Amino acid sequence: MSDPTKSASATVTITAGIAFFGSLPATLQVSRSATVSALIGPWQNADGSAQVQWSVSCGSKDCGSFASTVTYNEMGATYTAPATVPIGNSVTVTATSAADPTQKVSAGVAITPQAPILANGRYVFQITSRALNQTSPVSGVFEAENGTITGGELDTNSLMATETGTTTTVTTSPLFEQITGGSYSTAPDGSLQISLTGSGSDGSSTISLNGTLLAGANGIVGQLYGAGGAGTLEAQSSVNAPLGGYAVSLFGEDKDDHWAWMGGILNIDSPGAISGTGSVLDVQDYEGGAEYFGMGQTLGASAVSVPDAWGRVVFKLNASQSTSSTTINLAGYITDGSHIRLIETGSDGYAGVLIGLALGQGAYTGKLTTASFAGSSYVFAVSGMNTGSPYDAAGVFTGNADGTVSGTLSWSDTAENSNQPRPFTGTWTIDPTGRITLSNLSDGASNQKASFAFTLEFYMTGDGSGLVLSDNPGTYWLAGPAFQQQSGTLDANAFTGVYGMSFGEIYMNPPGTGGQVWSNYGSGQFTSAYNNGADELTGFADSYVTSNYPIFGSLANSANGILLGNLTGLYPLSLTESNPYNIYLIDSNRAVAIELDNQALSIGNLTRLQ
Repeated sequence: MSDPTKSASATVTITAGIAFFGSLPATLQVSRSATVSALIGPWQNADGSAQVQWSVSCGSKDCGSFASTVTYNEMGATYTAPATVPIGNSVTVTATSAADPTQKVSAGVAITPQAPILANGRYVFQITSRALNQTSPVSGVFEAENGTITGGELDTNSLMATETGTTTTVTTSPLFEQITGGSYSTAPDGSLQISLTGSGSDGSSTISLNGTLLAGANGIVGQLYGAGGAGTLEAQSSVNAPLGGYAVSLFGEDKDDHWAWMGGILNIDSPGAISGTGSVLDVQDYEGGAEYFGMGQTLGASAVSVPDAWGRVVFKLNASQSTSSTTINLAGYITDGSHIRLIETGSDGYAGVLIGLALGQGAYTGKLTTASFAGSSYVFAVSGMNTGSPYDAAGVFTGNADGTVSGTLSWSDTAENSNQPRPFTGTWTIDPTGRITLSNLSDGASNQKASFAFTLEFYMTGDGSGLVLSDNPGTYWLAGPAFQQQSGTLDANAFTGVYGMSFGEIYMNPPGTGGQVWSNYGSGQFTSAYNNGADELTGFADSYVTSNYPIFGSLANSANGILLGNLTGLYPLSLTESNPYNIYLIDSNRAVAIELDNQALSIGNLTRLQ
């Protein structure tokens, strides 16, 4: 304006353009079909006769096909995936304007193997959330027959705290009901969808479970009542009465609306009875809770009922007379001879909301010694709190013959994280129940803000698994599983194939939540392909936030049994964001994953499908 002799110009080319009308599926099983369509710009479609040409390409000869390779504008075209997974595990679908072939749009679709089918039989299920106010925890069993649920039963419980002035009133709502019907199916993206109809207090209720079916008739449940949660689905193979030692772990809230974690060994030393000999119970209560057992408590005479027709039992646990008269009643759903899914019934002195797992020691009951642990390594993953903030940790520990512990740990909270796996040391002892105390675990860092120092109780089964509970009252409140790590080389080349996954994430004060803690749970599957020293991951996930969205990333070796890399698609506030993860391999079929950044906390379980 001030000097008209100065000017600049550029040319903009106006094109008709073409875009997908709606979205393509992020993933598709082999031989499955999906409808796709495209939208051509108005200049090319002035008379409504514009056409779209469809094509597909991939790294293999068979990339799938279209029922018709030409459709009119916005009209659907049926694409059928190839019969086998192509090289690279994906295909590229392209829509081209017939009038102007220079106008085209392409997108990738991940091709996954045929998902396992839920076989006829009985299944024990369990689901919960770290934020228990989002969903009522539930354990139960149902019978599946040709797409129909023919029966079953379940226990659920919920807790509500009501504040009136300075007084807080806490009520729990335990419910035991029969499952009277329902249905199940596998969706085109491979996810499992189950609907259960229960008797309920009003005569009927509906529970919806979404998840991913794994190999061996087991699965991961991702949602309950449409709310986020994480859980399991296991084929029931036995309803025999439990007998012998069981490692147990539970998580939830007490009757004062305080977070609580429990662990220990329950020794059913005669049919239906627990004398207290060979049993120990540890309780970590987040705010006080001295009246609720405590750490290292013995049990008084307790009992477990005879299994009903569905494999449900009830544990009645009593503290020893020298400590407290508190009682805890737990309903248990037997999966097999060594797995029982637990949930507090609420009709007890503890009056809380607890849910967890019992793992049988079998022939190892009362026979675990220093030799049972020395020289073995266990991968573990724990979640909970650290001085009032959510905290996750995952790693591997090894019990050395000289009574010392060595290992590697990755941890994260809402402010700090380990960035890289950190070596740590400590000491260990074992008591007659098989409870191993891992003491003074620390990375020895001089900067205490960026280090850790805690004690873990490891409840060992003797057959390669166990459960972990922290023993740092007032500082750490953590619990989770542990699995014996395969000896030998475990690297990126071993972590290949198709894997199912479950994940749970928690966020502090994300945008749009009003400053509240927010969580997201989901499940899905991915293919891990080894390429030039690293694993390339492609797949999909279904979560509480959205469904069938793509995930991808890469993982490289850090140390034996440890992979490092970045994954995109698991942060639901931004599905295109890449986040750092550490993967700890248990063997080539199983692993645990932990997110390492300050945006969210995430722990995931990975299991090979094929």
